Amino acid sequence: MLLKNINNATTLVSDNNFKMIMDPWIVGDIYQNSWRPYPKNKIDNKWFQNIDYIFISHLHEDHFDLKTIKKINKNVKIIIPKLNFNNIIKIKLEKNGFKNIEMKNLSKWHKLNDHLSLYIIPPLNELAQELNAYANRIKDNLFDVAIDTGIILKDSKSKTNHVILFDNSPYNAKRLKLHCKNLKIKTFWFPYNGYASDYPLCYDNLSLKEKRESSLKMSLTREKATLKAIKLIKPEYLIPHSSDFYLNGPRSKEFYRVHDINFLDKKKYSERIEKKSGIKALALYSKDHILFENKNDIISIKTKEAERIKSPSQKKLSFPIFKMKKSNLKEDLKLSINAMFERAAKYKMRLRNINEWLFEIQTENNKFTFDLESREIKKRSLKNKNKKKFTLITSEKILRSILQGKIHLDNACIGNYLTWKRSPDKYNKTLHDLLFFFHLPKSHLK
Repeated sequence: MLLKNINNATTLVSDNNFKMIMDPWIVGDIYQNSWRPYPKNKIDNKWFQNIDYIFISHLHEDHFDLKTIKKINKNVKIIIPKLNFNNIIKIKLEKNGFKNIEMKNLSKWHKLNDHLSLYIIPPLNELAQELNAYANRIKDNLFDVAIDTGIILKDSKSKTNHVILFDNSPYNAKRLKLHCKNLKIKTFWFPYNGYASDYPLCYDNLSLKEKRESSLKMSLTREKATLKAIKLIKPEYLIPHSSDFYLNGPRSKEFYRVHDINFLDKKKYSERIEKKSGIKALALYSKDHILFENKNDIISIKTKEAERIKSPSQKKLSFPIFKMKKSNLKEDLKLSINAMFERAAKYKMRLRNINEWLFEIQTENNKFTFDLESREIKKRSLKNKNKKKFTLITSEKILRSILQGKIHLDNACIGNYLTWKRSPDKYNKTLHDLLFFFHLPKSHLK
């Protein structure tokens, strides 16, 4: 069995007459052109030929790029983890002519052929970097927004097992160990930075120094959890992946000033994690592969050192073209806030400390402040002056695109082209999860 990491999380698995591509993103510039594939590869059409399976871990565009998927035969079998949000993936694929789609259960083994099986690992990052919360988590049916999954790939021919997490950072390392119970893990593929987030980069209540400190703290927290996972599952090889992209747009230069190069460059990070863990780490690029045969592994010779970090020329961001609605923006915002809470109730989402916050929205010409306790637009009065405030600053065009469902707010955050302010600078997961549902009701979307 041969494994190849083309870029980001895009991974090829091949063996004789079998071929699977996972989390395909090779071709398209995504998130309104804010993300570009890194490093810049010459497209090899062999990557798309004779594909038997596509596995898509979650719905973010850097793991589910339709431009890339359209290069693959329409008869390909597509596996998607059975999570509510992943129905969006299924619907989009069907609209583009793909019919052989299976929603597979999590925490179950699924046979691919006579010697390859796949096990879907549920989200290990429900509580993001709130590591202390895992110890006290109440086991109930309430909902946390978590969409990232991973897999265990078992090959009975080479007698090897491979854990591939994509974006599913192993904050809950003990749970990962349970999924890997009684398995000898050959390779462990894991995300090595969290730079897909717009915090702290786009939070302008912070100075550059504070942004750097926050970024490094988050990277170290992720690394601590990863090292714990490594210790628990004891892999033979480490493969950092799923954290590679060029950022385009208004924050592209600041991106490299805020984030530490040691967590940005795959080669540097491989050297770092190898030193910390004592386990061989591999920085794989598109011309590299690992071949497993009778328990032996061979890493191909690098034919060309990847061009790292250097960003290509800037490309203009591209936003949906639509006629600006004549509807009252204030009313649309009220409808969207109400719809946001209705969706949260539908999914039995836990609403922790949400009443403490005001949600402020600023555009070129308007400012609106929502009290998330009363769910009404408020003026800054003596009554609510002591509440915490979370502010979104953007253009009316982008805001209306979000409200009308043409851009999802979560994708806009990943694109790093919104501006935020937060006072105090305290993370509230409920608030961020709520915004996952922030857009007009279906009856108002066209």
